[in-house]
Formats: sequence, C-alpha cells, structure tokens
Amino acid sequence: MKNNNIKDNRIINRYMTAFAITFILLSATLYVLTNRLDIIEISYGLGDSMAPTNRDRCIDIYYRKISDIEKNEVYSFINPESGHGSTKRVVAVEGDNVKIKDGRLYINGKEDDSLFNENADYSWCEEIDLTLDRGYYFMLGDNRNVSIDSRMYGPVSRSHITGKQILSIY
Repeated sequence: MKNNNIKDNRIINRYMTAFAITFILLSATLYVLTNRLDIIEISYGLGDSMAPTNRDRCIDIYYRKISDIEKNEVYSFINPESGHGSTKRVVAVEGDNVKIKDGRLYINGKEDDSLFNENADYSWCEEIDLTLDRGYYFMLGDNRNVSIDSRMYGPVSRSHITGKQILSIY
C-alpha cells in the first residue's frame, strides 16, 4: 500500500513538473512574440460591437506582421477619433465605393449581402457616398446595430491598422 502511494505521488509530481515546464515555455514564447519580436498582439475585447465573431470580455490574438489588408477580415487598429484600440471587420478596401442610402449598405454599387448585414439597420446614420482613397479602409463591427465604426469616424488609414485577428478565446 505504501509503495502504491509513493508511486502515485511520483506520477503526480511528474505531471505537475511537465505542466509547470510547459506553462513556463508557453509564457516565455508569448512574451518574446509580443514584446521582443512584436509579432503577436494580445488584447482583451470589451463590448458587443463584434458579436457574434468576438464576444464581450474575450481574449483576441492578432498577427502584427501584415502586408495586405483583406476585405472581410477582422483587424485591430487605433480608432482615429478616440485614439483607443478597436477591432472591426474591413468591408471595403482602397478604391471601393461605399454608399449608405435608404437604410442599406452598398459596396461598389452592390448591396452588401454578408451574414453580418442581415439584420443591420442603417436608417439611423447619415447617408454616405464615398470612394476610398489609397491606403484607407471602411471598417464595420459585425453587430452593426450597436457598433461605433467607420460610419461615425470615417475610413481608417493603413497606418492605424495594427494587426489581423487570428484567434478569439471566449
């Protein structure tokens, strides 16, 4: 009986040691990627403007070494109005025409039929008709009815975009 307890304790100690080493290595790797190499950005999401993609109080991970900004992808950026970090989906890229008219969103003359636009109500915002300049992007929250986004503060400059979302942990 005594030998079994000693054996069980040794097994538990091995698992605890393996867990501790894994945790330390993972923490060190995340530290290097975020602080030394500036490859990964980790943020704590607040609010429901990106629901259902991101939820309130989720942890978001972004890849910072991005070359091209892609339509329909989620990016972190510095909000040009408030100076705070924000997360939104790119719905239009440089050269695209964005129009909000009669409560509907049009990209390049075609009504937006994305999943996130399904129940969106644009009737409360001003009509918009603009063609995006080089290096500017139109960003909208997935929860279009509560999001504060490019409809309020205008297109976002490439220089304000800080990372592309690769993971959201709820």
